[in-house]
Amino acid sequence: SEIFTTDNFGRMICFTRHPLDYDLHPSLPTFEAKDNWLTRLLSNWHTEELTFKELGVAKHVIRQCCLMGNQDRMKSSIIRIGEHMNWPFANDMTIEEGNKCIDDALIGFPTQRWKD
Repeated sequence: SEIFTTDNFGRMICFTRHPLDYDLHPSLPTFEAKDNWLTRLLSNWHTEELTFKELGVAKHVIRQCCLMGNQDRMKSSIIRIGEHMNWPFANDMTIEEGNKCIDDALIGFPTQRWKD
């Protein structure tokens, strides 16, 4: 693409869940080995045993290409990513109005299930 260059990188916004709350959606690719799906996907290492090299590749992809959010902490993740990207709330909303807008959008979304 002409938009993305070595000086103008694209970023992927990625929301993950706690690793213990991990069920695969039927439309996602599956791998023969069932040990670490995300590491296999990001490192493109589908069948052989995973090593620290593949883990390093996967971590590099996440560090360089992703803005990470946590689905269990969706509201705070949205606010943090918006601040990182320097995105103002729409229609000149105040912070309180913007927070209410996020709350309204997340009605029915599962809240935090895991405690650290």
